[in-house]
Amino acid sequence: KIWGKVTYINATDFTLPMLMYVDDGTGKSDGLGVALGTRIMLPFDAGPVLTPVQVGDTVSASGIASLGTVGITPYPVIRMQTEADARNFSR
Repeated sequence: KIWGKVTYINATDFTLPMLMYVDDGTGKSDGLGVALGTRIMLPFDAGPVLTPVQVGDTVSASGIASLGTVGITPYPVIRMQTEADARNFSR
């Protein structure tokens, strides 16, 4: 589980993976240069529920912790199972 500020969200372009980045205050980067924070992979059906989330909102997200890689450098990923795994505290 993680909570912090949303630094990036892509939940409207269904041609791309649905994801957001949440910075828990550590300012970590995944090395891709998209945004600071931990990458949160959203379930496919989360778009209508999470669309009100905006950059700067405070959210929590829980799911399966995993790793992605950029070259040989690992970065943390949380894979949410349902839209109920996220909560927006700013709305």
